[in-house]
Amino acid sequence: MLELACTQGTAFIVITHDETLAARCGRQLRLVRGKLPALD
Repeated sequence: MLELACTQGTAFIVITHDETLAARCGRQLRLVRGKLPALD
């Protein structure tokens, strides 16, 4: 699915606790105390 999204130029949202799977994604956003910190 990740490769398909990349070739199609679309987004693919993955929600996981698996660090190995998260490492395969181009971008990671992490919640801190249930909130998304400000993005730089």
